[in-house]
Amino acid sequence: MTNTHINPKMSAKSARESQQAPRGMFIALIFAASFLLQGADFESKYAGRGILRGGSELFRLNVIGGPLPAYPPTLLRNAGTGTVVIELVVSAAGRVIDSQVIKTFAPEAGAAVSTALNQWRFHTETEMIAAGILNHCQDCIRIEKLAFNFRIDGGIGRVIDVAQDGIVRSGAPDPFNPGKAQGK
Repeated sequence: MTNTHINPKMSAKSARESQQAPRGMFIALIFAASFLLQGADFESKYAGRGILRGGSELFRLNVIGGPLPAYPPTLLRNAGTGTVVIELVVSAAGRVIDSQVIKTFAPEAGAAVSTALNQWRFHTETEMIAAGILNHCQDCIRIEKLAFNFRIDGGIGRVIDVAQDGIVRSGAPDPFNPGKAQGK
């Protein structure tokens, strides 16, 4: 039992609110901790399966195609800018089977990234083996985080795929098309 000291001059409503404040802060802390640990959920959710990780740029090299996220009109009107980070789970067949926004500056931006990336297609496990990216892995899944910057340049909203931008800037070769650099 906890001892609660209430000022006799305090109203009953104020007394109830002062007792509930620590509970509200505790709930907020639990929510914040669960948000920070969300990335670990995929590891436990897919435990027992082969999981491939290799960094966002290597992961991005495996993308066959899909739309970039659209800049939400409300964010463009309100000059909303920032970064969204999403974690994807990709099957051996190259399909997104799970995704989770783990950081966003605005819910609309997170939704735009999630909607677009769930349409992306990746090279299959067989194609990765043929390209020499993967030695062997039976029905492995890929889990990785990707970041997208939402910027406004001269009144035009731009969504920048951070990993793809890094690949293009580095001139890294395309492992699926030998002799060709990414983004060329």
